[in-house]
Amino acid sequence: MSRPTLPERLSYWFDSVMARGTVSLMGLLALASGAFILLVTGIVVVFQLYPTRLPDGFTSLEPDEILWGSLVRVLSAGSFREDEGWGFRVAMLVVTIAGLIVVASLIGIVSSAFDRRLLELRKGRSRVLENGHTVILGWSSKVVPIVAELQLAQRDSRRAPIVIVSPRDKVEVEDELRARVSRERGSRVIVRSGDPMDPTDLAMASPEAASSIIVISPDGAAEPDFEVIKSVLALTRVVTNVPIIGELRSAANLEAARLAGSSAVRWIIGDELIGRLTLHSVRHDGISVVSRDLLDFEGDEFYVAARPELVDVPYSEAQRRFDSATLVGLVREGQVHLNPVGNLRLQREDELVLIAPNERAIGPGTPQTFDAERIDVAHVRRESRSRTLVLGQHSGMRSLVASLHSYFPPGSTAHVVSSEPFESSEPIEHVTWQRADTTSRAVLDSLDLPAYDHVVVVPYKDALPTHSADARTLVTLLHLRDIRRMTDARFAVVTEMLDDRNGEIADADSADDVIVSDLLVSRLLAQVSRTPRLVDVFDQLFGHVGSETHVRPVEQYVTGSGPVTVSTLIEAASRRGETFIGYRIAARSAQQPDFGVVINPRTSGSVTFSTGDRLIVLADR
Repeated sequence: MSRPTLPERLSYWFDSVMARGTVSLMGLLALASGAFILLVTGIVVVFQLYPTRLPDGFTSLEPDEILWGSLVRVLSAGSFREDEGWGFRVAMLVVTIAGLIVVASLIGIVSSAFDRRLLELRKGRSRVLENGHTVILGWSSKVVPIVAELQLAQRDSRRAPIVIVSPRDKVEVEDELRARVSRERGSRVIVRSGDPMDPTDLAMASPEAASSIIVISPDGAAEPDFEVIKSVLALTRVVTNVPIIGELRSAANLEAARLAGSSAVRWIIGDELIGRLTLHSVRHDGISVVSRDLLDFEGDEFYVAARPELVDVPYSEAQRRFDSATLVGLVREGQVHLNPVGNLRLQREDELVLIAPNERAIGPGTPQTFDAERIDVAHVRRESRSRTLVLGQHSGMRSLVASLHSYFPPGSTAHVVSSEPFESSEPIEHVTWQRADTTSRAVLDSLDLPAYDHVVVVPYKDALPTHSADARTLVTLLHLRDIRRMTDARFAVVTEMLDDRNGEIADADSADDVIVSDLLVSRLLAQVSRTPRLVDVFDQLFGHVGSETHVRPVEQYVTGSGPVTVSTLIEAASRRGETFIGYRIAARSAQQPDFGVVINPRTSGSVTFSTGDRLIVLADR
């Protein structure tokens, strides 16, 4: 290889200086300006190019004064107009022209540096300097409702910031949040652009100083669960005592997720949650409204609190001691027990699981009295076999249909209709399948809908984009409601929607159970991020083991007419081995926003029931 020439060395040196950034460029410019000023000053001194009198900017004709005067002309283009003598004028003119070039170059360098800095700020690459904030990693349609719920949760407490790190452009995310989340709700939302799986990008959110971290399963990813697991792996290398809540799409990846995360990581399987809630809604009308109320921060929500003053008090009596809160269970030795037996006595180490509007409402008092003469728990209505129609298809539908069969009494049947082809697999007992267009009125009329007890409409979320899938679901729902109106049929409709905005349309004028999957999962993630132990509560509430929410006729608990105290309803449910949490008024079942559902009524209050009204209780399956 030949030796580099001097021009090549100079060119390489210049490229190296240019690559070092703004400060190096300004230093090089200052060095060139200084060298040029020294050169002109030397020429003036050597060739005696002095003026006939002292010009403006000079106090003498010494070399150091000429040097200072040259510097002044570099910075001020108008300083040479007082010069005399053509030799001196030419020298100072050259200096002034060079000064114009220097100043123009300096302005360009500073302007470019400023533009680059603005671009960096726009990209959202700076580190967040906060403490006690909530971090959301990743982006999906669930982020907006999560932010809205977290801001609601902080309305009565310290408003800690919410930090979002996602691959999306920072400005786009901020614009979407401003458009869809009310500005009056308070908390600052800080957005950063980065890869949630990259440890360097994770550091921007200061996760070690956060109060909790939510890892979102990204929309559009080929394997979203694996991306969530990788993000959690990166987090556990730098975070030790911060609760991490990870969202998974498939229960098949739960075991790998548990291996990746520490004990501080809690996992939420969104599709499984929606499937369980759909099952509960099919069996008990109105459960979706109850679940929405319990999962959001707008009204009442779950709290876990220690109340040592209730030591040795029976659970059934402790229920009647809370006037503004509803006792639904306890945590003993780290295990959550919903709807424990009524004669169980509370221990000092127990923590209580309550439904309340806020923490101030969970102070116990004296037990409320009840009317024993109104209680009648001898009447129990047995469930009869039912027929269920499922319209639509997605990846979790087969598990849903199989669970429907086990949820209902023997002899119950289900019929599935979908416009998409079915996956080849083993048949399910008492389930029939049909391929047809579920948005076609002719197809729906041919199904003899009045003969069914329940109709479940699920979106084609695996085959279509979110809004297209919801659009097909809405069309099907419109036909079902019209058929029910024209035939006076009594079948209950349970509908799964994907986007919360489409869910509002479906909910507009009907008491049908509408389950907005993204919204409910978002609310659950927000709740668990505030109180991680609630994962165990929701696992039981929406799981296959333990107690679940039931909506049962009032006649199975109390008799007689006229007002009945809420404390009497609590005692009646307790005598059946159940926990009372509210009631539903049939006359208001089509009225928004609560559709007749009342959760956590005051224990000291009373209510007058009519035919068709129901109690909402926690009971064993």
